[in-house]
Amino acid sequence: YKYVNLNPNTLTLADGTYRLVPVCKKSDETEWNLCTGYRQRYVDVTIEGGAVTTVDVHPVRNVKVDDVCYYGTTGSSEDQYLEYILTLNNLGDDVYSNLTISAVRSDGTRVGGSSMYVGLTAGQKKTMSLFLEKGSGYNSLTNPTYEVTIKYNNETIWTGTVTGSKNYANYTTYTGVDFEDYEYVEGNAYLYSTVLKGDVKIKNENSYGSSYYIFNGPIRITLKDENKEVVGETVQQYVLQKNAEQAYPVNFEGLKSGKKYYLTVEALNSTRSGSKYSQTVDKAYFTDFEITVKVGIPYYNENGTLERVMPEDAEPTDLPANAAAVDFSKFDASIVNLKSITNPNCLYVFPAGVTVPVELKEKNVVVGGVAEKIVLTDEAPVAFPVDFTANKISYTRTFTQGNNGDNKGWQTIVLPFDAQVTEGGKALDWFHSKSDSGRKFWLYLPLWSQAKFTK
Repeated sequence: YKYVNLNPNTLTLADGTYRLVPVCKKSDETEWNLCTGYRQRYVDVTIEGGAVTTVDVHPVRNVKVDDVCYYGTTGSSEDQYLEYILTLNNLGDDVYSNLTISAVRSDGTRVGGSSMYVGLTAGQKKTMSLFLEKGSGYNSLTNPTYEVTIKYNNETIWTGTVTGSKNYANYTTYTGVDFEDYEYVEGNAYLYSTVLKGDVKIKNENSYGSSYYIFNGPIRITLKDENKEVVGETVQQYVLQKNAEQAYPVNFEGLKSGKKYYLTVEALNSTRSGSKYSQTVDKAYFTDFEITVKVGIPYYNENGTLERVMPEDAEPTDLPANAAAVDFSKFDASIVNLKSITNPNCLYVFPAGVTVPVELKEKNVVVGGVAEKIVLTDEAPVAFPVDFTANKISYTRTFTQGNNGDNKGWQTIVLPFDAQVTEGGKALDWFHSKSDSGRKFWLYLPLWSQAKFTK
């Protein structure tokens, strides 16, 4: 290789960010490819005003192993292997092809290397099998471990320890679920969304004393419709140490409002002999757990309490006239009769990137956590059930009582910001002392047990 210095300032590039990637080709090749080598990097260069402002260096190859777990023994009695499951995560911009895997067993025996094609593209995550030779000394070892090394183009991308412990699925316990927009009421499970998203939690409550009793079998989570037809399924596998709890993520989309679904969570036993592969249920944590989808339209009363109105037909659904806020984060606003809400202070919440209905023009609308303008009037319900940033906010109140004349008394207002009083667009001053005259009102501020007049 011949190395040269490249000065981006001499390239007369337009303003922007550029990526410089080292490529090479042999004399008998026609295509350029990424250069191999331990120190391979790419460089981001930002040009502003025709000059370089920042230079950032990144590794082209950046693969990590998210998880390794024991799967079982496979092969014939004469040629057996221990199979492990690896989850590879390509965080770089390179494409991985052949990986070389080698391992040393805890008795010092080198288990041999193997090469496999994985085809792991940039940003991709993939689960693959790792086979380690069982060896004649395996049966004499109580709990063997293996020091594993994975290389790509002679560059080590992962090293770690794996164990050949058995699958103790019978000693794990289902501990609960944590789904979004979900509640369990009087023996009934309700989902207020068309997406079942969250976690199923399982804990390894092995009561035996040995430290290597771990749960490392696959968990299958299945969702069925009212006809018991499978609408979604996921199989996940984690090493779960003794007395540890694991959350298994769930994300099933496209559910229908008013329908019932059935969730099943099972621990599996997996066996493989040569190319033949089979799974059996080792333990069912729960089977066909019924969940009713109620995609109710969430609205908030003036005291902040949440209620829901269930759509009953194809016509837009009316909401209470005094609704203080409506959350459209998870359903289309077209299913609501927006004109049924007469509260001028009602807050309408939308996710980022949506088109706000024309009926809500000049209303209090929050899109993606930002409101361009919030206008609040007196004697109408107000509720802010979500956090947001308002670029402009105003509140109007008409005071009908004063401390002079026949209509005596005080009227109060508490604001989380400094007061600016105007009349006809002009700043309006108030009485600051007993000797003041020619003004229209007092501004009175109570501070703990004292009270004083303030500007």
